[in-house]
Amino acid sequence: MINKANMEAYIYALESVDLDSIGKIADDVADTVEAGGNILVAGNGGSHAIAQHLSCDLIKAVGFKGLCCNVSCLTDNTAILTAISNDIGYNDVLSLQVEQLANMGYGAKDMLIAFSVSGRSRNIIQALNVARLRSIKTVSIAGLAFAQPNPTHSPEAQWRWVRVSTGHTSDSPIHYYTCETAFSAIAHEIARLFHIRMGNYA
Repeated sequence: MINKANMEAYIYALESVDLDSIGKIADDVADTVEAGGNILVAGNGGSHAIAQHLSCDLIKAVGFKGLCCNVSCLTDNTAILTAISNDIGYNDVLSLQVEQLANMGYGAKDMLIAFSVSGRSRNIIQALNVARLRSIKTVSIAGLAFAQPNPTHSPEAQWRWVRVSTGHTSDSPIHYYTCETAFSAIAHEIARLFHIRMGNYA
């Protein structure tokens, strides 16, 4: 049975999103691609699936014959994720990849888009910090739970950010589900606006 309160929570989360920031991020992605830069995306669990989906939607526009840009999902390679987790620690699975890419020449032309439902995912925070130190532009798309005024995943520290507010505690199922719903909508809108800007959609 569908719970009306849960449906209202989804609406609340979507309405908390700053729509102007989504448009700016889409423009930033287009600017990055036009400058010959690379897009990195990352997330954990369901947010990994959303990051992966965003990667697909940016690379391949619906109905467009051809591929549009270079996007890498840092959480796609399960071998490297498990190797780093086992030998070093899960907190380092993304930041070490960002550091390696920076050593290979990634920098001011490139950008990292990272998703975190809790706003406190240590591996996401470390990846964003390394990216900023290496002049890679960062986009933080994070959940903001009730009574969480200063998340560790500080939006103000990012080059661009989107917060999704749920009005629930960060450990509640409804916070997770509403954030993921909003993240999916945000990712789709970034991709849609990017392809419009690039002339791939009418």
